[in-house]
Amino acid sequence: MATHETSPIEYLFIAQLAGLKQFINLLSYVPHLRRLSIDHLHGYDHKKIQVFPKVFNKSTHVSLRLEYITLDEFEPIIRHFFHHLQVLRISTGDDLAYLNANRWQQIILSHMIHLHIFDFQHSYNFTVYHNQTFFSSLIKQFTSSFWIEREWYFANQYPSGDGLNCGIFYSIQSCRRTDYILSSQHDQIDDKNHTTNDFPLVRHVHIQNQSAIDNCSIYFSNADELTISDNEYIPCDSITTILNRIVFLEKLQKIIINCKHFSFDTVVKILCSTPNCSKLILHSLLLNEIDGVSLKDNSLFQVISNKNKMKDLTVKSMCTFEEVKLFVKLCPRVQHLSIKVSQDDFISTIKCLLSKHNNDIRDLLTLRIQTTGNIWFARILMLFKSLRLSSKIMGDHDYFLWW
Repeated sequence: MATHETSPIEYLFIAQLAGLKQFINLLSYVPHLRRLSIDHLHGYDHKKIQVFPKVFNKSTHVSLRLEYITLDEFEPIIRHFFHHLQVLRISTGDDLAYLNANRWQQIILSHMIHLHIFDFQHSYNFTVYHNQTFFSSLIKQFTSSFWIEREWYFANQYPSGDGLNCGIFYSIQSCRRTDYILSSQHDQIDDKNHTTNDFPLVRHVHIQNQSAIDNCSIYFSNADELTISDNEYIPCDSITTILNRIVFLEKLQKIIINCKHFSFDTVVKILCSTPNCSKLILHSLLLNEIDGVSLKDNSLFQVISNKNKMKDLTVKSMCTFEEVKLFVKLCPRVQHLSIKVSQDDFISTIKCLLSKHNNDIRDLLTLRIQTTGNIWFARILMLFKSLRLSSKIMGDHDYFLWW
């Protein structure tokens, strides 16, 4: 995008945008923009931006769902571009800094003095050091006079079952709650104003166990994101029938599976009923019993391979070389792939995925590959150079490649 050119656009909706640099270039390109909505803004690049273009931005309404973007990365954008903002709707996750009420207060008083609607939602995970008590103390800071005077009120929802380790903190005055956790018992909601089980604006449904599915009487017709976290066994044959009572499967665009007893066959069945799913994240999966040959010859597998719209695939379980090829065969139009392989399969996997003769994955744009054990670092760099790849070392044994 040429930053010296400008557009008269005033209203803009974008489904997905990758990288903060692209986001800044976009804001420079549309100086007359008043309303902006980005459904998924990814922070893939993570490069600290030193220089911001001098642009008089007129934006008054901004709605963003941030992924892999910290508040340290997002705050400079607020300082440079959001001076006239009146409405900010923002969905975040992971970074604890977003739950710092005092920091938000300073940001708003210093850089968004015209703001009158702050619609905020943050998803978080419990850890050994950050338990429910820890998060409750953070969230309590949002009850100071600064927030009360502006009539900005918040609620906190967390699951009540053992071993369930996440929560959602969200605004309640705007009635725009977009995430909903289904757990075995009644949801624990720190908000006495909720008098209905109907949340028609819910976009993300998080199912945390089988009993939550059995007892659910709500139908989330507008949900486009589904997370399944269950340590119990969910029958493969009836999985789509069960889920279809809760969400409209054909509308789902993002699916996250975090189940110890979830088989690859079950994933295939779900994908068969979710033709518009473009992003799949598999945290844990039963891969040891995959019969690659029989699956590839399976008619259902072939139908999904030919028709699915998967663009972004993440597999966090350790995969063999053959299993990687199976995933690629299942999702041949994937553009962003993140996998974890053994030390022995590392080199062969990269060569296979990036081969010009590999017709199964011709649209691939980025590859994040993690491995175990020690691989001679110089050998890896030589391989990347020979394949003309740009690369970034994310951490020990963690590589991000693009071309």
